[in-house]
Amino acid sequence: MGILDDNFHIICQPEYDHIGPFYDGRAWVIKGQKGGFVNSAFRLVIPIEYDCVEAYALGFTRVEKDGEAFYIDVHGKRIQPSDTEIAERRNAIERRNTGFFEFSS
Repeated sequence: MGILDDNFHIICQPEYDHIGPFYDGRAWVIKGQKGGFVNSAFRLVIPIEYDCVEAYALGFTRVEKDGEAFYIDVHGKRIQPSDTEIAERRNAIERRNTGFFEFSS
């Protein structure tokens, strides 16, 4: 997969098997059996080395590598979010997947 702009100019060469949606300025990409992340300019910013990747929410995501699951921030740095942060991330993803936005006053 690659990406074309509205004028059909190539902005990302077709080099990935799959490209996910952008959240927190990152989109997951799959090449072969591994995943990584690109930024909004479609530059690879987190190496394609993970066995499993999820979309970002609230500034971090869950990945798996060599049988170990852990969280990374938007810079690819390994982090340890609190249980509350993990639950908030899960809720944000669930809301995103319902297709409805929640507005508060």
